[in-house]
Amino acid sequence: MVVGGLVLIGWIADIGMLKSIAPQWATMKFNTSACFLLAGISLWLLRTVNASFRAKLIGRFFAGAVLLTALLTLAEEALRMDFGIDQFFFHEGVNAVQTPHPGRMSLGAALSFALIGIALLSLDWKTQGGRRPASVCGVLVGVIGLLAFAGYLYGVKSLYSAAPFSSMAVHTGFCFMALSAGLLCARTGSGALEILTSDQVGGNLLRRMLPFAIAVPLLVGWLRLQGERAGLYGFEFGLALFAVSNVMIFAVLLWMTAARLNRTDAAVRESDRRHLELIESLPQLVWTCQAEGPCDYLSPQWVTYTGIPEQQQLGYGWLERIHPDDRDRTIGRWKETAGVGLPLDIEFRICRHDGVYRWFKTRAEPLRDPTGRIVKWFGTNTDIDDRFQAEQAFAREAARRKLLLDNAEDGIFILNHHFAVIESNMSFAEMLGCSIAETLQLSPWDWDVVYPTKEIWLATWPELPSARLKFESRIRHKNGNIFNVEISGSPVVAESSESRLMLFICHDMTQRKRAEE
Repeated sequence: MVVGGLVLIGWIADIGMLKSIAPQWATMKFNTSACFLLAGISLWLLRTVNASFRAKLIGRFFAGAVLLTALLTLAEEALRMDFGIDQFFFHEGVNAVQTPHPGRMSLGAALSFALIGIALLSLDWKTQGGRRPASVCGVLVGVIGLLAFAGYLYGVKSLYSAAPFSSMAVHTGFCFMALSAGLLCARTGSGALEILTSDQVGGNLLRRMLPFAIAVPLLVGWLRLQGERAGLYGFEFGLALFAVSNVMIFAVLLWMTAARLNRTDAAVRESDRRHLELIESLPQLVWTCQAEGPCDYLSPQWVTYTGIPEQQQLGYGWLERIHPDDRDRTIGRWKETAGVGLPLDIEFRICRHDGVYRWFKTRAEPLRDPTGRIVKWFGTNTDIDDRFQAEQAFAREAARRKLLLDNAEDGIFILNHHFAVIESNMSFAEMLGCSIAETLQLSPWDWDVVYPTKEIWLATWPELPSARLKFESRIRHKNGNIFNVEISGSPVVAESSESRLMLFICHDMTQRKRAEE
């Protein structure tokens, strides 16, 4: 933006030093400087992914103007026509007679601006493979700019000029390299700079090597050219010197790279060794799978438990150790979670080396690279068979108790230390004329109990944990009927007074009382 603006001022105020760095070198054309200014503004407005709608609209409009100017210039050269755009905004004046097409930018500049316009318009577009065409365009623009810059460095006019009217100014080449870097750096998370900006070993080495790879050949070539021009040696000797110098310099760089890679590899191996020791010290069965699903590692604990060599269980061989009744369910859950990258949490039975199946809780987490792509799965199997069997036994006992409660003819209820009902059966609910759910959280004096009174319950309660209780009472049904009942209470073993419970059985004595009366 700065260079383009200064050159525009140079044309308007006729300042030669702003239009051309040196009198013998080509000038940056008015259209070229205007395109640099528009391209710079466009890149500035589009530099972030979350730019505002207004900024994106203006930025893409300027990018379209740059692309249109470049395409019209290329069409003029291809069709050998003059559309009038070369001097539409500014006339070069008397100097224009020195060139066949006054004011027209070079072919290399027009091609570069066309690539820049395409890159700016497609800055956030990705292909299905995750590649950014904008990065490719940016690299090509940098190559064209570097080629023009090398032509001026070595004084080889054919590198940057096919004819006097197509010469590329030295600051034009420099600005193309700057725009190329800007296009690449605008989206560093992907594209050409994905590796360069990564925090991995490759990115670190590339950042160290790339400046040398660009600067060293240019410098060595320039020194060789200066020696030849000074008459110190001939072309053949200079060429041999250039080749040997490059070999030595890059051999040193490769040696430094290899040394660094060796240090990094040693650190990685040590880290892997420590991780392996940690994994093998865990009580769980540990395993890892590739991103697609096949198993590629089984810990010694898994091999010892199953009694089968690791190589026979890698891939999908481990599925043979899963209980046949659990196998399809396990495969289905694994496909569901692995397909969308969700953690796996499932329970199934694994066959031990002696043929006994035990229950395991299996968990697996996806390991991702910096881009979010899954590279591996890390999983553990924890033996929960003892807990599972205890839960099953408790569930069976609870079901048996519920069956007894539901089929008992006497009313049964359990009170906590707050005198609230926490469990009851249907017979007790029928005595009160309500549902089981309605009996919960009620206290004895909520039942319209005639005897004993609330005070007797409160006075008797401290003695209940150590003694049984038996008394007669009457319960009023919702419809007004009175039930004569015999209530027997016995304590439930508890760890503290805060958790003590009492089990009561209500036996309907209505018929017997009537007979006695």
